Amino acid sequence: MRFQLIFVFCLILAGCGSAQPNIMAETPRASDTPPKKFEEPGGAYTLNIQETDWSPASIGPDGAAMLAEALKKKESIMILVGSHMQGPTYEDRIYQMVKAAAPETKIVARNPVVLDEIMLERGEIPYRQTIEVGGQDVLGRPWLLPKDHPLNTDWLTKKKNLKGADAILLIDFVSPDDQKLRQMRAQVRGGCDAFISELKGGVAQSASYFTGITTQVNAALATEFTRQMRAALPFWEEELKRGMAQVTPASEEGRCLSAYEKMLSRYQPCQNGSCPLAPMLHMNGAGVIGMELSGAAIVPHTCPVGMGRDYVRELSSIGQQIALKTMTEIPAAWASAFTKMHVLTQLETALSEQCAPAHRRYAEADLATAKKALNSFLQQAVSATTSGKWEAAEGEERVPGVGAVRVFARATAATSPNLRFEDELQRIFDPLNRCKDSKRRPVQLVLVDVGSSEVYFSAIVFEEQVFCENLPPQ
Repeated sequence: MRFQLIFVFCLILAGCGSAQPNIMAETPRASDTPPKKFEEPGGAYTLNIQETDWSPASIGPDGAAMLAEALKKKESIMILVGSHMQGPTYEDRIYQMVKAAAPETKIVARNPVVLDEIMLERGEIPYRQTIEVGGQDVLGRPWLLPKDHPLNTDWLTKKKNLKGADAILLIDFVSPDDQKLRQMRAQVRGGCDAFISELKGGVAQSASYFTGITTQVNAALATEFTRQMRAALPFWEEELKRGMAQVTPASEEGRCLSAYEKMLSRYQPCQNGSCPLAPMLHMNGAGVIGMELSGAAIVPHTCPVGMGRDYVRELSSIGQQIALKTMTEIPAAWASAFTKMHVLTQLETALSEQCAPAHRRYAEADLATAKKALNSFLQQAVSATTSGKWEAAEGEERVPGVGAVRVFARATAATSPNLRFEDELQRIFDPLNRCKDSKRRPVQLVLVDVGSSEVYFSAIVFEEQVFCENLPPQ
């Protein structure tokens, strides 16, 4: 019995006399190199950012703000609400809107019955419109223009129903045609382009300084990664070749080995001294040291199971060791410079997102407060003396112009109480987003003078331009 057990054990270890692709030796490594000496780059490290006006871009025409001025000129009004805006919710919102726009204007009545009578007479708008000849073109052909004619409604016969109102405010949701909606959405007020351009310019002032840093560091990373690949790649290629000879190409193991072989072929240039896929220090990533591993996408996620070696993990491990060793040799002062630049790139990104055109409302006081807070922060970020360091990091990050990068290390501020912009960002911008991207339904507003029966104000705007908490129309 003992002889049989030993025989079986030997068969398991020997694999019945054939090599097993899932029993693999340790990948050879190149010998260590002496520490790299980095030199201070040429050029100056300067940050000069001027205060520049900005405001989040709002979508919608200007008409709503004029309603507030029109209401202030009326002592009392009657509100007539259309059929699409009935109910206590909108009654409250309309009341709040009028009080915010013109606190002294009295609302003396709400009477949909009168609205029905006016609708019969006026049609969809409180004036009659005709098409008349407006002139001639260069060929003598007449061109036509729409012309509005105020109604001659006898408002005086409705004194009892109007209850002394000086004007009637008609309001309802409407459905403009596509051309009208496109025109409304094309009207954008405000923007941060000038401020964002100033931030970009501030970073560009020190471009040569940061280029000098990244050039030296990336040369060191590529040199060491090339040395490691010259030792590892031939070993891996031979290993894959033996493995492919033992399996059926159509099998799962065969497909995995083929996928690994294709992935590793992207690193062949490393054998000749050119290694574009080596770990890199990314200036656009604000001091991130990482490795682009997009080639790993061709390897099915189930392949490492049972294969004996995960070549993606091996590559990443080599890159990580090189990055962490090189990190200890990079001057800490360079990390300080990267952390300052990172603050500016964060601010640029935050403003780009915050200022993108949207259906939004905010109070001018809130905007003034946000501007003051950002200017104060920017002055601190530019003038503060910071101490930086290089530290290990993990995860993936999207680097502009590169794509997804496996992160190994990054520049961080050792002490930065004045540069914690991430903590301030939400607090600064929140008041500017309290009525952002609501239902965005078009609303028609019409103010008709009782005495003259003329249209005093008429506009179609978006809902958030009329109703936004305690803010007047804007």
